[in-house]
Amino acid sequence: NGSLNTYGYLYSPAFDKNSPSDNLITGNDNSAGGGQFRISSELVAGQTYEVIVTTSSAIVFGSYTLLILGPTAVNLTYVPLSTYCSFKVIQLNDHFFRHWID
Repeated sequence: NGSLNTYGYLYSPAFDKNSPSDNLITGNDNSAGGGQFRISSELVAGQTYEVIVTTSSAIVFGSYTLLILGPTAVNLTYVPLSTYCSFKVIQLNDHFFRHWID
């Protein structure tokens, strides 16, 4: 239970910032309670997945913890967003994404 109302999206093989509905496997809002998302999905070994976390508002930022559980080890790579890039807000259904401008 955190202070951010988060939304989570699972993509494979990748999130496309120019078309956020492409490659979307599933998304979730509050199934973990307390404004937190929970995604349960069977993953295929050797396949690349991306988890995108956003908030209920286009202007809300904050820290969060991502917990990934499974029967075997999962290799994770954190991809930081540059603090120098610009963005515009785009909408998918009722949720907002920050579209990073190259």
